Amino acid sequence: MALSSQNRITNDKDFGRILKKGKTVHGSFFFIKGCKNDNLQKRRFGIILSARVIKSAVGRNKVKRHLNEVFRNHSELAQGYDVVCSIRKDCSGDLKEARRQLIKLLGELS
Repeated sequence: MALSSQNRITNDKDFGRILKKGKTVHGSFFFIKGCKNDNLQKRRFGIILSARVIKSAVGRNKVKRHLNEVFRNHSELAQGYDVVCSIRKDCSGDLKEARRQLIKLLGELS
C-alpha cells in the first residue's frame, strides 16, 4: 500500500527548507535530514534517489516502495517531523538491511 498524499513531501520549497535547516543523521545507505513541521500530528516523508545510484527505473521504484512502506508501518518514528531521505548507495540487493538502517536512523532523528 502506498504512502498517503498527506504524508508525502512533493513541494520543492519543502524539500529546500528541510535540506537547509534540518537535523542530519546518516548511515551507509542513507543521508537523512528532518525538521519539525507545523502540524505535530502529521509526519511527512520524501525520497531523493538519483539515477546515478541505481541505474534501472524498476530498481529505483522498488527501493522507494520499500522505504515508503517502512515509514508508513512505523508511525511512532519521527512523529511531527518532515523527513527527507537521500539514498547514497545502491541498497536494492540488501533491502532487509536497508529497512533496519532506516528504522534506526528515524529513531535517532526524533
